[in-house]
Amino acid sequence: MVVIAMFGSRHGYDPNKIRSVLLKLKQRFGDRLTIHVGDCKGVDETVYRLCKELGIKVRVFMVANNPIGYRPDPSDVFNVLDEPDWPLRLRLATRTFRLFYYTKLHNGGFIGFNTKGKGSRLMLRYIKDSYPPQELKKRLVVFD
Repeated sequence: MVVIAMFGSRHGYDPNKIRSVLLKLKQRFGDRLTIHVGDCKGVDETVYRLCKELGIKVRVFMVANNPIGYRPDPSDVFNVLDEPDWPLRLRLATRTFRLFYYTKLHNGGFIGFNTKGKGSRLMLRYIKDSYPPQELKKRLVVFD
């Protein structure tokens, strides 16, 4: 299994770039490919919809009742964070960490699109703090 987490900000990303990257990944890895994604609008939703359209296995990491998110098919949901007493910002940060952690656990890679938002910067910090520079070059690709 080849696992890749995709993440990015809601504004200023290019859906055509995401489609192109997904097509290349599918061509290279075929049915072994699994994409990990969050549940926010923008990059997350675009990646999810394109994976469904292109027949790529996708797993969604969710925050229960995320008011800024989309609603994926329940069969695609890998992990739901349901801590209603936590502030939304903390729940989203925890979701981002779980997305990072499970991707790293599967020896996966990370692809970021327009990574200027708070959640994307947090994901980049997790990644950069977890890999030495020579390994980071193999694990992270960013399209800004």
